[in-house]
Amino acid sequence: MEINLKMFIPDKIGNKSIKVEKVDNKLIVSAKGTGSPKQLVLNQKLQLNEFFFKVVGLYFGDGLNSRKYCGNRRVSFANSNYNLHEHWLRFLESFGINKNQLKCQIGIGANIDKEFILNYWTAKTKIQKDKFLKINIKQLKSCNEGVLSINFDSILFRKIFDNF
Repeated sequence: MEINLKMFIPDKIGNKSIKVEKVDNKLIVSAKGTGSPKQLVLNQKLQLNEFFFKVVGLYFGDGLNSRKYCGNRRVSFANSNYNLHEHWLRFLESFGINKNQLKCQIGIGANIDKEFILNYWTAKTKIQKDKFLKINIKQLKSCNEGVLSINFDSILFRKIFDNF
């Protein structure tokens, strides 16, 4: 089933009115004023199919909803399995979000080489190294690949995502 993403876009975020423009098959979503969320360009149509619902299920299992100190301003998926990350990336692409808009973090055990793990995840995800912001040393159970967190920071997208 195909849906129009416009029906999930809120009218307001806080006291900011949301503006939606249709250009070809894209929706340009923005808000005006000081402190407004950054503009977001999304595909107008989205397929609600088995893949979509599988990834939503993965998100409910391994998605990160928010940071306590900054509210619900992002969607993020964390896992050590690159196959699951491939699904997450394809899911974001179905909305029109590309890899250049993402930020990544890796959690590793103390015995794992940071450069090795960075090269591993950039090769698996095809996300540029400059999008990897942090490699944190954590107490991890035997996970040689570390745990990759792929983040899309957008309060507008978060509000749309919450409306599903």
